[in-house]
Amino acid sequence: MATNDSLPALDDLGPFVFGGSIIGWTVPRETVGALMEAFLDAGGKAIDTADNYTDWVAGGAAGRSEALLGEWLAQSGRRKDVLIASKVGRASGYDNPRRDTILRAIEGSLKRLKTDYLDTYYIHRDDPNTSLLETLQTLDGLVQQGVVRSLGYCWIEPKRLAEAQRLIRDRGFTPISFFQHEYNIVDHERFETLYPELSVDPNVNVLGFHGLKSGFLSGKYVDPQIRTDHTAKIEALLDDARTPRLQYALNDIARKYGVAPAAVALAWFQTRPIRVVPLVSARDETQLRELFQAQDVELSVDDIRRLQWRENLAA
Repeated sequence: MATNDSLPALDDLGPFVFGGSIIGWTVPRETVGALMEAFLDAGGKAIDTADNYTDWVAGGAAGRSEALLGEWLAQSGRRKDVLIASKVGRASGYDNPRRDTILRAIEGSLKRLKTDYLDTYYIHRDDPNTSLLETLQTLDGLVQQGVVRSLGYCWIEPKRLAEAQRLIRDRGFTPISFFQHEYNIVDHERFETLYPELSVDPNVNVLGFHGLKSGFLSGKYVDPQIRTDHTAKIEALLDDARTPRLQYALNDIARKYGVAPAAVALAWFQTRPIRVVPLVSARDETQLRELFQAQDVELSVDDIRRLQWRENLAA
């Protein structure tokens, strides 16, 4: 592993983190390298993947996303230019954060990614039947060995997270410095309600996955008749009475600034009272350019009002 002095700062995540769940799915092997190069060249700094990506895809397999990213990293020589995060806890046979599971999983992730370290390693899903002490002690050991630079959590109940934080303080373990939760225009109150302490903790970087709500906030659903292979998970939203008004607002505001609607959805993150970095994906360079347009948008008070989901019907 290179010295920390020669590596990117862990908290410099760029305007958004690239979500690697689509690598090996809607991003085929032959375009991964060019897309990742375009991401870095445009100012991207961090890529997020997991050991179970893409095990839900017909013909896919757990670890495919990591493997394709690893091919690119090895061929490009750009490992030191990018922050790489992966996760353990959801792949078949690795669906718990016990010591033996973590040690087997990290070995596999490093091999597939063709690297000797990860910038961040997440527990993808907590298991209430696994001792937090066992998990945290194992993770701390990985940091001490130099194979992991920082630690994070996803999918953990607030009480378990509070207990984990207490153990870390009492035992002097490596702190949790990254946390992932769903966060976007239509679904942000759960995080703000369940994890208020993280909203004000300057030592924890929060990443909001589903930043575009599985494409719902991309603007294309301004046409209520649109259906794709990926809309099944947002059917309830498409049928929601608030949707037409929100979709119109996204597109109208995008026209005002000369950007894509997805850029408006990401610019919304900058209006929040807490810092949450979007975790989003782009299947091609056109979508990627649209996401980076968010940096050029400063939403007005009226824009923000129009994008409110809870009160959208009365807007």
